[in-house]
Amino acid sequence: MALAYLALAVCAIGTILRVLKYTRAPMHLRWELYPVPHEKGKSQYGGSYFEEVEWWTRPRETSLTGEIRAMLEEMLLIRSLWRHNRPQWYASLPFHAGIYLLFGFTLLLGVAAAAEALGIADNTPWFQWLQAITALVGAVGLASGTLGACALLWHRLTDARLRSSSTPIDYVNLLVVLSVFMSAGLAAITVDPTFSQLRAFLRGAMTLSPPPQLPAAIAAQIVLASAFLVYLPFSHMTHFVAKYFTYHQVRWDDAPNLNDPKMIARIQANLSRPVGWSAPHIQSSKSWAEVAREVK
Repeated sequence: MALAYLALAVCAIGTILRVLKYTRAPMHLRWELYPVPHEKGKSQYGGSYFEEVEWWTRPRETSLTGEIRAMLEEMLLIRSLWRHNRPQWYASLPFHAGIYLLFGFTLLLGVAAAAEALGIADNTPWFQWLQAITALVGAVGLASGTLGACALLWHRLTDARLRSSSTPIDYVNLLVVLSVFMSAGLAAITVDPTFSQLRAFLRGAMTLSPPPQLPAAIAAQIVLASAFLVYLPFSHMTHFVAKYFTYHQVRWDDAPNLNDPKMIARIQANLSRPVGWSAPHIQSSKSWAEVAREVK
């Protein structure tokens, strides 16, 4: 149980540090790619507030609903992959669906464990329904995630273009996630089909009571899941956090600079950075501001 506590703490602290790193990153280079979902009334055809005459004299109208809809479509349906790489989408969708379902399964399992700890379960009808729904979500999530991970691994191995751009860590990440899925699936099939023993472990973790005696298959599942949580914030699988910044601070950020002191300060900070290119026509000893002022 101590391993599970440690893994949760490392995962939480590592993720927070990663978020802080993103928030403190230098100002991005604008993409200026449309449509932008928060453009109220214009995103359907790729329009922008720049269309308006004297736009700088008018308040901007943005749509939070449009952003949320676009983010949910990308997170749940992976729309960009559907448009640009349909074969990989067929593997990626069940993989991500399995992860989402297992996240929901963990929440449901936690509710059931808390109900037992509080003594309000007692095989009541609602608790029996909760157990059934939890078992169904867990089984479907494990099957979907395992199938998706195997399909993604096979796709990377057999697609020549994807294989040439894949690094060893891409395969390692897939194998790590697949091992977690398979160990949990094996434990469910062999010793814990209703997830009652896993729920008992979670109840013990909530109440800080000694853990129950667990079968080896469930113990292995917990160890692998804990190791994955420790590994997660230090891998590029943290794109689930980075995606927010990629969309809101890079892809969709079209805020104008209307004498905004904070934006001006960030721009000046970028211009003061040294040029890092090694091309012969760029003098790397100068700052970006000096290069921008050069007239040739």
